[in-house]
Amino acid sequence: MHCPVTRKVCYDSAVLAEEALLSHHARQYHASGSGPINIYLCDHCHTWHFTSKGEPHPKLAEAIKQGALDREREANHWERKLR
Repeated sequence: MHCPVTRKVCYDSAVLAEEALLSHHARQYHASGSGPINIYLCDHCHTWHFTSKGEPHPKLAEAIKQGALDREREANHWERKLR
C-alpha cells in the first residue's frame, strides 16, 4: 500500500519499517549520502515510511559499522548469480 499524500510505501509498524530498511540496503547499492537512511511515522496516513533526511537509523548505522550489510550484499550477489 502507498500513502495517498506522499506516495511512499506504507509499513504498519516501526519494526516492519526497520526490517524493510535494512533489507533494502542489503539489496540496493546507494552512493554515500543517498537513499533512505531512517524511518518516520507519517502524519497523513499514520503508517511508517523511509526518509533520506536526518541521522541514520541506529540499527542501520550498526549494521554498516559491523559489516553486516556488506556480508548480506555479498550473499545476495551470489544468490542471484547462481539462479
